[in-house]
Amino acid sequence: MHERPGGAWTAASVGRELRVDPEQAGAALGHLARSGLLAREREAFHLRPRRPRDARLVSSLAELYPTYRVAIVSIIFSKPSGPIRDFSDAFRLRDED
Repeated sequence: MHERPGGAWTAASVGRELRVDPEQAGAALGHLARSGLLAREREAFHLRPRRPRDARLVSSLAELYPTYRVAIVSIIFSKPSGPIRDFSDAFRLRDED
């Protein structure tokens, strides 16, 4: 998306580009739209970060990705560390006995 500014992307086109199931791509696009990185117009998504800081971070990531691809992908797919996981677990709803 960063390489083609102004482009419109659908779940199907992202799925083809990344070689993933369009449903997975659609779920990821929806998440990115809710987080403010993408704008959604009907079934199409556009890279349009709401906050200037996010736009700068996206540009920095795009610049670093070709050199540090493996490290970046590893971070994306890694599980949260113990303290982060413990903090998030504190907010989970549990059934009381």
